[in-house]
Amino acid sequence: GGSSLAYSTYLGGTGAAEDYGYGIALDSSGNAYVTGYTTSTNFPTTANAVQAKSGGGYDAFVTEINAASPALVYSTYLGGSSTDLGYGIAVDSAGNAYVTGQTLSSNFPIATAFQPTLRGSSNAFVTKFPAVTTIARPAINIGGTVNGASFTLTSSSLAPGSIAAIFGSNLSDGAACVS
Repeated sequence: GGSSLAYSTYLGGTGAAEDYGYGIALDSSGNAYVTGYTTSTNFPTTANAVQAKSGGGYDAFVTEINAASPALVYSTYLGGSSTDLGYGIAVDSAGNAYVTGQTLSSNFPIATAFQPTLRGSSNAFVTKFPAVTTIARPAINIGGTVNGASFTLTSSSLAPGSIAAIFGSNLSDGAACVS
């Protein structure tokens, strides 16, 4: 409540870019973690970004904003050469961020994956970002042979080492849950 804003800021690039925020989570310090997607070629990134430049088309983004001021703690693109959309984000008590969404990119950034390749035209993805780091791990694709997408990943208290369950659907085989 109150009669004034603590902060309110734009987050995006310039020109004819499209920038959309789809998920937000808070860490124990009140820092805001945002995910969504952008077509901007100059979306604001930080020096320690996993991916400082757009992979092409629509790219997911992951941004952490300091609670004390609207300053960027961390911001990066996340995507390959096709469409990559960030839909949900969660943060555990150690500050690790978990992002989920949809990818159509066969060259989506992958590390320590149980499914290292795109299956079909579209798969869901899950990416773990350790607290303010330069390495994304692990990213996993979840999907069948036609379409896969994951829209929500939430938690009020994911403990380090806990298991995240991803719920969604898959048009190719009706898969309902991967955990």
